[in-house]
Amino acid sequence: MTDQEINQRIHTLAFPDCWVVKKRGYYYRPNAAGYTGHASEAWRIPHEEAKKHEYPYDEPVTIHPAPPLDYVNSLDAMHEAEKTLDPLGKDGAYEYWLRTVCHIPERESAKGRYFYRATARKRAEAFLLVHEKEEVK
Repeated sequence: MTDQEINQRIHTLAFPDCWVVKKRGYYYRPNAAGYTGHASEAWRIPHEEAKKHEYPYDEPVTIHPAPPLDYVNSLDAMHEAEKTLDPLGKDGAYEYWLRTVCHIPERESAKGRYFYRATARKRAEAFLLVHEKEEVK
């Protein structure tokens, strides 16, 4: 998978109902407090909330599906995706897959060291593996 495909897959799994609000080509910042030209800084909200801000008249305010963040290169973006998981998942699935993709021996798992050593890419791999294995069951 390419980085873009990974980013899109994680976004779809973690945030299936995520929208942004745009006015004059700029995204609303969180809580509609100003504007930004960067999608990564945009206010990401559910469709129901986004509809409240839509205004199609004179100076239109439009809503759009949120573009995916750069999960494979950003620890901040991966942190947001990780928040959507149960910390231990089913039988500690995320912990297991993160340890596996980071090649951390099981004896070190109690120390939790693999979490702070894991790059955004490794976290993205583990995140996708958790969902892939759940889909197979």
